[in-house]
Amino acid sequence: MIIILHKTIFVLTEKRAYVLFGLTGIALFLCLFLTNITIDNSLEVWFLQDDPVLLNYNEFKDIYGNDEVIIAWVNPKGSIYEKKFVSVIYSICQKMEEYSLINRIVSITKAPYLDSHEMNLIVEDMVNKEPDDSFRPEELKSKILSNPLWEKLILNADQSSILILIEPVAGQNMDAERPQIIAYVKNALKHLNYKLAGMGVVYEELNRISLKDTSLFSSLAYILLISALFIFFRRISILIAATLTIIYSSLIFLGIFGLCGQSFNMFSAILPTLIIILCLADIIHVFSHYDKTEPGPDRLQKTLSFVLVPCLFTTVTTGIGFSALISSPMAVLKSFGMFACLGVFLAYFVSIIFSAALLARQGQTSNSKSSPIGTDFLDRLIEKISAMNYQYHKWIVFAGALIVCFSVYAISTLEVDTFSMNFLLDSNPVKQDSYFFEKDYGYYVPLEVRLRPRHPDGVKNPDFLKKLSHLQKQLDNVPNLAKSTSIADIVKQLNKVLTDNRQASYRIPDTKAAVAQELLLYEMDSDNDISYFVDSMYTEARLTIRIPMESSKEMEEKIHLVKSKIKAMFHDTVEIKFGGYIPLYVKMMDYIMQSQIRSFMIAFIVIFAIIGLLFRSFTVILTGIIPNILPIFFTLGFMGITGINLDIATVTIAAIAIGISVDDSIHFIFMYKTQRRKGLPIKEAVDRTLKTSGKAIITTSLLLITGYLVMIFASVKSVIFFGLLIGISMVSALICDLVLLPSVLLLFAKAR
Repeated sequence: MIIILHKTIFVLTEKRAYVLFGLTGIALFLCLFLTNITIDNSLEVWFLQDDPVLLNYNEFKDIYGNDEVIIAWVNPKGSIYEKKFVSVIYSICQKMEEYSLINRIVSITKAPYLDSHEMNLIVEDMVNKEPDDSFRPEELKSKILSNPLWEKLILNADQSSILILIEPVAGQNMDAERPQIIAYVKNALKHLNYKLAGMGVVYEELNRISLKDTSLFSSLAYILLISALFIFFRRISILIAATLTIIYSSLIFLGIFGLCGQSFNMFSAILPTLIIILCLADIIHVFSHYDKTEPGPDRLQKTLSFVLVPCLFTTVTTGIGFSALISSPMAVLKSFGMFACLGVFLAYFVSIIFSAALLARQGQTSNSKSSPIGTDFLDRLIEKISAMNYQYHKWIVFAGALIVCFSVYAISTLEVDTFSMNFLLDSNPVKQDSYFFEKDYGYYVPLEVRLRPRHPDGVKNPDFLKKLSHLQKQLDNVPNLAKSTSIADIVKQLNKVLTDNRQASYRIPDTKAAVAQELLLYEMDSDNDISYFVDSMYTEARLTIRIPMESSKEMEEKIHLVKSKIKAMFHDTVEIKFGGYIPLYVKMMDYIMQSQIRSFMIAFIVIFAIIGLLFRSFTVILTGIIPNILPIFFTLGFMGITGINLDIATVTIAAIAIGISVDDSIHFIFMYKTQRRKGLPIKEAVDRTLKTSGKAIITTSLLLITGYLVMIFASVKSVIFFGLLIGISMVSALICDLVLLPSVLLLFAKAR
């Protein structure tokens, strides 16, 4: 180990030109892959490719098409049936339908109209040609209102506005195509009073603000951290080291990220900022120990021999905190954990390389001792903390235990939930438009159910269709369920137009033959839309219920409610399977809880096992556990008390926080053990450690806290909470390292 350390120091100091040249070559090569990075916030990216829930979702899309429908609300100045307005909508819908990335349009001009003439079924668009002088508004109104299906889907409550349902093609590269589709729709509607809604619109907004936040975080974090460094150190060399480390680490990291074909999302967008923050910790420790080392020809070698090992171990523990997320069943968290871990090690190696190179060059020009870090204020503060720890260490440990107990209670109130719309700030236009939609039009989020009858007649069985129709009426009368649609709506309308066209005939026929005949006639017309309601073999039917845009927990309650209604209606005669993206959304709750437990336990066990390996002492492990558990429990307890849910961003808090907070504990214990080996008693060793490492710990922690708090300026609530919670965890960890950890050491000393 000693030989490897000396050889590493030799390379860093004597062969630094070759090291810097090689590092530059790697960075330039990896820059070629920066353009491969994309943004993707769709729900599917959170799941592994072989996840049964994702496979079910893809199967649903293969049968029924894309469920990521864009809904346009359009309000005319006058009546929705006026010739001028209808003509504009007709032209827009015709152009949209011709666009290669749009599969289907449903509107007051494009919805299928069913009629019959001399026992022949007629299926045509509501408006099948450009409105001219023969156009009659009352005729269009009569056509739309003749079919309850279109009345509830394409008109708002008071029929003052219309809805255009735009279904994109279910392509393999939806994330790249989605912004093109939405831009095309916006351009087509730009001269109208319109609003857009739908999960695709939410995904695209998350993509937009993720890109904006990445640039904002990186720029703001760099400016704040570099400014803070200058305030603490007041010299150019450390600013140069920090700047070069940030640039090289970021380029290499992003190059590897692009080389691996990765995409940023609203959460992983913080990775570049994370790299900037992590780059500074080791630089501070190198420069601070260099300042405290006596001038001489081997000053840098002594500094590196002292800091390389503890800095490496803190890098390992931080890396473990992130890499523990690889145990998550969620694809995004696995990727985040893996690449954050990579970033941690990159920051370590690059910061050591540039710190050593700059200090080696500085040593050639001057052997004078550098200005010390910190101020008289920090010296006085640490002196008071040291005195307080010695006098009140028992009470401090007791207070820490009470905080842990209270935090455990608060953690019991913590809820697991996630809400895509709530990721957006209340001021976000997309969020405001969604709430407007629900108020003016009604619920629009589709809860998809696949019903497979167990009898041989399948969907065409009249008894099945009658029960399905009756089920829809029941569901529409349940609060927060609305606008249910199914093949039963089509069959009832077919029966109506193929008999006497009276409202009393809007029902399911009594015989299998009648149902089969009506559906056959409908299928024979090329303008039919039967494929959106049943599979090709009529073995299953699609039931769609519109529900509010709400959290995953509330959606899970809707699934259970609908399932109970279906079972009560059909008993065991149908197989029930939920489709679309809502089951994905709901499954995330289970994965979030699994991720929290797995990642924290792995990080906890491995990190403290490494501490035991480093210091070869069970007592040290216990000493390290106590002050590092408190920040985690306190932060999770804070979440419980303040109502911050455990969601797809905050689920990472525990594992990451323990990996970061333990770093300063390692530096403290490492210095403490060094003082003990010199023969100092425990009290003097604790006091000397506080006075020698205390300022570096405070400086590093304050800079890291500043960097993480940059995230409170995010446009995504979960990222704001992530930055705030990591900041709280870091503040409590700093207090524990300066107050609780020394008190625990003093208490153990008294116990002996």
